[in-house]
Amino acid sequence: MLNPHVVRSQFKPWEFAAGMKKLITKQVGNEGIYTFRDAKVIDKTRIHVSFQTEADTERSLFSSDETRESLQSYLEAKSDCDGLTVSWKFFKPDKTLEKELKTLLGVGQSQEMRRALGNKGSNEVVVQAHCRAEDLDYVTSQFRQFNK
Repeated sequence: MLNPHVVRSQFKPWEFAAGMKKLITKQVGNEGIYTFRDAKVIDKTRIHVSFQTEADTERSLFSSDETRESLQSYLEAKSDCDGLTVSWKFFKPDKTLEKELKTLLGVGQSQEMRRALGNKGSNEVVVQAHCRAEDLDYVTSQFRQFNK
């Protein structure tokens, strides 16, 4: 819709696969910062696997040892993370976030859009509708750290 004022070729896509993978593999040491509700993985043979908690529960995907082991096993076998719902936790002492903030990482791109990007994973982020700009900046900087 912004074409011709903003042209896709002027931007380099921000690859999410490595950052999402690190969020999963390093979650054990960072459970005070974020948690997951679901994860989507594509193995090296291009088979898609989805891990999800029940919709109405606040439990983390990693509250089950079997799920943690299975998901990490996929990632160790050179699979890619193709989507992740991350709940960034509110920190009361330093008020880093005003409230818990849910983000959906790597979702929503059509197959046509993925082909245009060379069949790389989605780099779309969906953030809940009402959040402060500072909260969005915090989440973005956290994700950048995990994407290094």
